[in-house]
Amino acid sequence: MPYPLGTAKVSALAYPATGGRHERSADGQMIDLIVCSICLRVRRDSEWQDAERVVREISSYDRELPRLHAAVCDACVEAISRRRASRQDAVAA
Repeated sequence: MPYPLGTAKVSALAYPATGGRHERSADGQMIDLIVCSICLRVRRDSEWQDAERVVREISSYDRELPRLHAAVCDACVEAISRRRASRQDAVAA
């Protein structure tokens, strides 16, 4: 059953099953990256960084393409929650 507007657990989307990590596979080639589906920033350790910076740092253009995992960053989760709350306030008025 779908959640009514403003009650969905958005924060559950913020961290996929990879647990927030990115790493090289055993063969040293493949890199797993967690990417925000909304703003396209990349999670590295506990920080969301610009994709361009991460691509330069990991030199993904010299190796196999990274495996991307979709998520929603903390800033986007907060923005979604604020928009949903303001819509709910507008409907209630």
